[in-house]
Amino acid sequence: MKRNRIIFLSSIVIALSLFTAIAGKSEIPAGIGMKAPDFKLEDVRGNTYSLDQLKGKTVLLSFVNTQADILEEQAKSSRGEVNFIKSIYRQYSSKGFTAVIIDSSYLDTKKSAERNKLINFAYDWELDSIPLLIDKKSYGLAHRYEVKELPATILINREGIIDQKWNGLALSSQLALAVENLVGPPEYRIVDDDRKQIIAKSDDTPSMTKFPGLLPARMLSEEIWLIDGGKLWESGVEYPVKWLVLNGNTDCILVVTVENAETGEAAVLVGMKRMEAVSEEEEKALLAGFENTTAHVYLLDTPIKVDKPGKYIVKASVYKNANGTNPVYSGQATITAN
Repeated sequence: MKRNRIIFLSSIVIALSLFTAIAGKSEIPAGIGMKAPDFKLEDVRGNTYSLDQLKGKTVLLSFVNTQADILEEQAKSSRGEVNFIKSIYRQYSSKGFTAVIIDSSYLDTKKSAERNKLINFAYDWELDSIPLLIDKKSYGLAHRYEVKELPATILINREGIIDQKWNGLALSSQLALAVENLVGPPEYRIVDDDRKQIIAKSDDTPSMTKFPGLLPARMLSEEIWLIDGGKLWESGVEYPVKWLVLNGNTDCILVVTVENAETGEAAVLVGMKRMEAVSEEEEKALLAGFENTTAHVYLLDTPIKVDKPGKYIVKASVYKNANGTNPVYSGQATITAN
């Protein structure tokens, strides 16, 4: 009798141990300030990802339902979140930040999504740089992260600690604020949601109101100025600007090139154009803000155009003649195009 009792008690202990081991997978705390649970999941292409692989990076995990009917409100929220995640990734990926999208549609559909449907979703949404992981019902990663509804998004800092959680749709502005708090400002910002890049660079060459009667100008050097109003350039659009040179010569030849800082692509904006000296009266008016100067002023009106959005290095050289050797003056500016 005593032996049977011992066996019975032992069975209970073993059962409780097994239950704890199984249930423990979903009971790991996953609140703000907690260590983010690790995982090992495949993406739609068969590659395996784990949180441990992303150690040292700021990580945004977004749980979504890719299988909801496109007309359902839940589908709109998940698709909207994917769009926001892509926007945030483009802005902050160069700052030690990455994003992962996880399909946990079984929370709504009660069954795991078919791989071919997930592949189509990844293709349709152009998820080339952001992996789409498959969270099967049997694995239950969404439960381990205490996801209450889809979409749900988790921000994890470089130490692997949960910094922020959003159950429900997290807006792009909310995500950007939280991510920027961890990694710093982006190289450029996307401020609308229709994939058009509106770029605002903090390191652009500033403009100043220097010459009366003219728009604000950017200084490429003490002698070379670009009068473009200091605005963001519009890619794909040709519009007029003025170039101004101080202390020019009788033959004042201007050459301007532009180089995309991200891609290295270069183009000629102004090729061997002769600048015109202004009248003495106009010269005096333009130099009213300069003290004790006898500089001669040369102007040139030209159209400019860059093909793609991005950060550009604008380089200008002034020559005495059209031979294009030994420039008298050289300078450059950093300008952003949207």
